[in-house]
Amino acid sequence: MRKETVEYEVYKFEELSDEAKEKVLDHFRYFNVEHDWWEYTYDDAKNVGIEITGFDLDRGRNITGKFIYSAKDTAESIIKEHGKDCNTYKLAKKYLDDIIPIEMMEKFTEELDEDKLEEISEEFLKDILHEYFKILKNEFEYLTSDECIKESIECNDYEFLKNGKIY
Repeated sequence: MRKETVEYEVYKFEELSDEAKEKVLDHFRYFNVEHDWWEYTYDDAKNVGIEITGFDLDRGRNITGKFIYSAKDTAESIIKEHGKDCNTYKLAKKYLDDIIPIEMMEKFTEELDEDKLEEISEEFLKDILHEYFKILKNEFEYLTSDECIKESIECNDYEFLKNGKIY
């Protein structure tokens, strides 16, 4: 039996050559999205009354979901929970402003234009889901960006061989 000691020089990411850095970034490109990275966005939506049932950032580029309670309850929750500069807040405010005349009309005529209310609610759901789609897309793009990958490498204190392979 023969025993050998092999020594390697190891490098921090910033010490690597530009070529080795590119290899590392390519290798770790989807590192931050290998888990349920969308959970926080789903939780935020659920917190205001929206259940996101699926999304596709690839070719389908869509999102599906539904109100957990009602469109009005969701809009009121968004107004309470999201900041005034947030697009979801603006959509919720517009929705509430749009349904006030319909609700006021019911008080005077004892009739509710349910078709119009349904139409406005469906449009609100479509618009709010579109905003959540943009949030998910932006989060994915950030998590797969060079900047975020570098942060993850540094946080995990990874070391590399000269050619960029992880040690």
